[in-house]
Amino acid sequence: MVEDTNELTEDQKAIHQYVKKYKNLTYLIKQGADDESYIVYVTYEMKIRKIKTLAPGMTSYYVMKKGDTFCIYNNQKHDTDEITDAKKESQNSKEIKKLTKQINKRYELALKQDKKLKQFFEGN
Repeated sequence: MVEDTNELTEDQKAIHQYVKKYKNLTYLIKQGADDESYIVYVTYEMKIRKIKTLAPGMTSYYVMKKGDTFCIYNNQKHDTDEITDAKKESQNSKEIKKLTKQINKRYELALKQDKKLKQFFEGN
């Protein structure tokens, strides 16, 4: 279950005009604010239309169990103080700091290697 399917559909349409596909998806799960919630970090390489170099990236999601299903949140609309604290604690862990640094390094290298990719992200 996604928090707002209309918002997700609009986001997917907007992204689809630029992104051809995602490759090399991996994920890392950290504990959320309670025993039935998690912070999921997804890493990927994004193939952008008309650009040769894949763009490395990472997105985090907050996942909460609600009854027999899970809700996936990718924004801060539903954050409580406890959720905010759990996110901060997770982001400050050595493991996530290291992962973030690796992704940022690969991203910067990709921008240096491909002028079109850099122009795409910088809007030039």
